[in-house]
Amino acid sequence: MANPTGLEGIQAHLPLGQASDQPTSLDPSVLVSVPRSLAREVEEVDASRFHGQDLWNCWEISWLTPSGLPGDADWSVGGSGYVTESL
Repeated sequence: MANPTGLEGIQAHLPLGQASDQPTSLDPSVLVSVPRSLAREVEEVDASRFHGQDLWNCWEISWLTPSGLPGDADWSVGGSGYVTESL
């Protein structure tokens, strides 16, 4: 097997890479959590020897309020033991 990723045993159960409908509103179901441990096991990495996390930054979020006024913000979210992928 060339370049194993750790997903081989569960790939058929993941929607990643499959055709999907484009949501028209907020839909958390399009996010898929993939345990980091899968790839670490394949690479034989001892995860107890290091610590880290992802930090996602969204620098420009904008929207219109129900009354039509514009809003904007910055947003950051810390990681977990999962890599989150969107469909």
